[in-house]
Amino acid sequence: MARSVLRNSFVGLTALHFIIAFLSCSVLWSQVPKTHCEMPNGGMLSPTNKQLLQDLRESTETGTLFETIQRRSGRPKNCKIKVDGDNIVLSYAFSDSSQLEALINPVIEYSEQRAQLPGQTTASAMKLLRRSAVEYLGGQNCGIRWSKSEEETNADGQGTHSTVFRGDSCNCQARIVFRGSAVETLILKTSC
Repeated sequence: MARSVLRNSFVGLTALHFIIAFLSCSVLWSQVPKTHCEMPNGGMLSPTNKQLLQDLRESTETGTLFETIQRRSGRPKNCKIKVDGDNIVLSYAFSDSSQLEALINPVIEYSEQRAQLPGQTTASAMKLLRRSAVEYLGGQNCGIRWSKSEEETNADGQGTHSTVFRGDSCNCQARIVFRGSAVETLILKTSC
C-alpha cells in the first residue's frame, strides 16, 4: 500500500512539474520581443503615419505570409521602415534570404505585400498565395478568379515572367513571379 501511495504521489508531482514547466515556457514565449525595426529620421513620423505604420506592422506580422516565412526561416534578421512621400514601407529580411515587404499608400488607397521565398514549388506557392489572399484581400478576395490567369513577361530586364490572377473590384491582383521555372516572388496588391 505504501508503494502505491508513493507511486501515485510521484506521478502527481511529475504531472505538476510538467504543467509548471509548460506554463513557464508559455509565459516566456509570450514575452519574446518583436523584431526591432529601424526608423527613418530617428523615428520622426507624423502622428497619422505612426498610426498607419503601427497598423501595417501589426497586420503584416500576424499575417499568413509573415508567419509562414518565420516558421520556415526563423525570426527576421532585420526590419527597415521607409517613408517615401505618401508610401510607408516595411521590409523584413530573414537569414535564408527570404524577404517580405509590405507597402501602404493611404492617399491613393494602395497596398501591397511582396514575399520572396526561395525553394517554393508552384503548387506550394499557389496554396500560400490563396490562403494569404483570403486574409489580405478579404473573404471574397476582391473577386479574384483563381481559375483564370494571365501570363505576363516582366519588363524588369531580368528574364522574369508572372502568372497573374485579377479580381473584379479594387484592382486586386495576386501574382506569382517566376525566374525560368523557379518561383521567385508572391505578390498581393489592391488599389481601391
